[in-house]
Amino acid sequence: MRFILKALFWFGFVVLFLPANEPPSERPTPPKAIANTLLPDDAQAVGKAVRAFCARHPETCKAGPREIIRLHDDATAHGDAIAQFIRSEADASMAGRE
Repeated sequence: MRFILKALFWFGFVVLFLPANEPPSERPTPPKAIANTLLPDDAQAVGKAVRAFCARHPETCKAGPREIIRLHDDATAHGDAIAQFIRSEADASMAGRE
């Protein structure tokens, strides 16, 4: 009985978050020119915020590019290691089939 109650609860929970079948005429249409209207103002605001942050914390702004390069190098190295592992597993799998 407990299993049935749990299953009904989770089934109801999933159904609650499924999208409803609305006719296409009732669906809201997103504005088409939103990127053109919001982007310049937002970009200027972000630029001002970054300049103000760098004025308050210059050491962070100097270390930022180095950290981004380090993160890129780490991600590339880990990606290469994962790709090599996948290739070796695929080769081993193919060798096992022969």
